[in-house]
Amino acid sequence: MHIAALVLALHALVVWGIAASIAPRLPRAQSGELHMVLVRAAPQPRPAEPPPVALAAVVPPPEIVIENEAGPAAVAAISPADVLAPRPDPRHPNTPPEHRDASKLAPPLLGILVAEDGSVADAQVVRSSGDGAADSEIVAYIEAHWRFLPALVKQKTAIRYWLTVSVPFA
Repeated sequence: MHIAALVLALHALVVWGIAASIAPRLPRAQSGELHMVLVRAAPQPRPAEPPPVALAAVVPPPEIVIENEAGPAAVAAISPADVLAPRPDPRHPNTPPEHRDASKLAPPLLGILVAEDGSVADAQVVRSSGDGAADSEIVAYIEAHWRFLPALVKQKTAIRYWLTVSVPFA
């Protein structure tokens, strides 16, 4: 049994020696290095060309027309940088309405539509004060008493304009 193991070990040693002499000599890889052997692959057939796409005719965008009292007029796009936003009219103090329980309420946030003449065309509650009756009183007061200088476009034309205002209680 010992002789068979010895013969088997000698055969393994000879096979290892032959394999080591035939194998190509590559430098030993250091820690963190990667060694690759590149082999040329058989050429692959080129994919077929996609069929040509038929393009539809380009249609120009429609002209936007807005109706007003003077009749239809083409209106160019207006960017926010072109608008001088409304601001309180100095002739009207726009004082906030007084409320009896002002210390318990948060100031409401209102969306206000300023008309071309500076009057308040519409006022809507964006964030409530926590008291619906107080919110209604504030909206009615603002629509009746507040005035603004109108929003103006660069060409000095007055336009309607929405703004958001926090209304503190006096």
